[in-house]
Amino acid sequence: MIRNARPAIVAVTRRISAPQVRERAASTAVTSDGPSSSNLSVLREAETSYKERQQRKHERVAAVNGDNKQEKRLLKPHVLSGRLTKLCEEGKLDEAVEMLKNMPLDAQNVSVWSTLVAHAGRQNRFQLAYQLHTEMKRRGIKPDMRAYATLMAAFTKVTDWSTRGKLLENAHKAYKNYVEYTDLVKSRNPNSPELSVIPINAYLTVLSKAGQWQQMFDVYNALDDDGPLSPGPITYTIMLKSFAARSQQQRGDDPDTQAARARNASDARLVWRQMVKRVENGADIVIDSQIVDAVVQALAHGRPADQVVAFDIIRDYVGLAKPGETAPHASVELSRVLLSDILWLCNVAKKHRLCIHWVQQIMERDPTLLDHGHMEHALAAFGQLGAMGSLTEAPRALQMLEWMLEQEVTGPHGQQIRPTLSTYTLVLVACWRGKDWDSTLRTFELMSGYRGEDFADGATGTPQMKQRSKGRNIMPDAAAMSCIVRAALASGEPEDMRQCVRIVRHFGLQKFISPADDADGWARPRNAQQFKKDTNFYAHKTASALVELIDELVPKKTDESPRLSAEEREWAAMRSEARNFLKTQKHHRPGPEATPALEEHPLGSEAGLAATDDAVAWERISREQKTSKPRSYLH
Repeated sequence: MIRNARPAIVAVTRRISAPQVRERAASTAVTSDGPSSSNLSVLREAETSYKERQQRKHERVAAVNGDNKQEKRLLKPHVLSGRLTKLCEEGKLDEAVEMLKNMPLDAQNVSVWSTLVAHAGRQNRFQLAYQLHTEMKRRGIKPDMRAYATLMAAFTKVTDWSTRGKLLENAHKAYKNYVEYTDLVKSRNPNSPELSVIPINAYLTVLSKAGQWQQMFDVYNALDDDGPLSPGPITYTIMLKSFAARSQQQRGDDPDTQAARARNASDARLVWRQMVKRVENGADIVIDSQIVDAVVQALAHGRPADQVVAFDIIRDYVGLAKPGETAPHASVELSRVLLSDILWLCNVAKKHRLCIHWVQQIMERDPTLLDHGHMEHALAAFGQLGAMGSLTEAPRALQMLEWMLEQEVTGPHGQQIRPTLSTYTLVLVACWRGKDWDSTLRTFELMSGYRGEDFADGATGTPQMKQRSKGRNIMPDAAAMSCIVRAALASGEPEDMRQCVRIVRHFGLQKFISPADDADGWARPRNAQQFKKDTNFYAHKTASALVELIDELVPKKTDESPRLSAEEREWAAMRSEARNFLKTQKHHRPGPEATPALEEHPLGSEAGLAATDDAVAWERISREQKTSKPRSYLH
């Protein structure tokens, strides 16, 4: 019986823990004369087994604790911001909002909430952006400067404030809250990095787009004279651009509108002088091309004296001087945008020769700066000079066009200088104004690929177009054809008139007077973008000029009139077609108010304009103001 129980006793013994084994081994070692080798072996095996079990236990605990730590790291604010950003980029803004609202407060901070505010603004969810800003404050998270800047930046993306009155009230409220915040920060630390004009700049942009000019001036005048809350370069740019935007909205030539534009320009001059004075006093403000461009746009809509100030700024900062003047070294880089507005100013101020002079300077000095838009300003100037009586502008305009075609082939930026349909049309305007049929015909050849001699007297066969690379065979539209017909009529030469009528017949009159595509599927030539709105005007001009031209070639039939040739009968039929158009469209005939700018006749001569310049210079000196703050803007 005892022998049968021994295995169970051995099994129980084997389950004795290592500490118990050590205790027994120690007691055995004490009671005996010395530790035996068998007892030491049992002790070592027990300790090794115990250490291995403890090691495995620690590994299991560490693994569990590691998972918990990893989960806690994912709840840190910057990690949460990354998750929210990913959802927003996938178009799941609403899911991101719900995720943030359900997260623990220790994972939320002002940066996390600002992340969602910024994404709401990018997706034009402007009311949601403000609601998120409000919810952040409700949860006890106080907004800082970046939070206000993010919210105001979202508001700047609104393009039309006319239907967003409630949102505009929220923008006003956010600005007042930021002012209170800056007052609090300033009382504690006047040099705190939390004091910044960035949110105020965004708010000024909002007010400008909303048309709240008076409040905009109030905010500007409330800025500090120096320090972190004083106007910066962006502030001045926003203010100056607002003057230009206001003037562009004030259309018309009535006295009230002209006075309003003059006030805009006068206030722009005051703001400009304030900025220059601060720069002279050591303020950290760099006058760049954007600021100069903004003041040029604002002054261009003012009185002639204001325009003179603009030319002085261009000379002193950009280094472009009038002939006979010496310009200082340019401190502002001449960008393409700035150059375009400078050339536009020249034509607005009727300084057409100065426009051409500066373009020719840049053609020699830095031709890569020019694109076809800049060249079109100069070509428009040629046309305006032709309208003032100069008869030498057409060959010069044609020469400039040929330079553009050469640069397209040989220059490093051929695509940007390539002439477009509007470019050719402006050259044709100069040719018509100068009564130059030869330049007109050469321009037609360059744009279309047809040869003028194929339409001359004695030519046989159908005129053939020389195929060029894609986009380089440009067919005339109504505006271009009206200039071609009027140039032939102005030349007074019957052979030129006949050549012109054959050109019109080849294309078909309906291509230039029909309001829709022809039934045969041949689409009407594409209209130049800047003349597209005047298509009806130029259709009437083409038809009326063609009637007058054919009347010169094919007099009215009488009993004594000789028999008409087959070609003359075709011309007479085309004349009847043009007359029928003018008769049926008489109720849609454009009035004087619909006359395009290029069709208007400038008042006075070049001598008269020079005399006006002298009077303007004196007026400018007498009107120079030295006030430190702009006056309140009157609606």
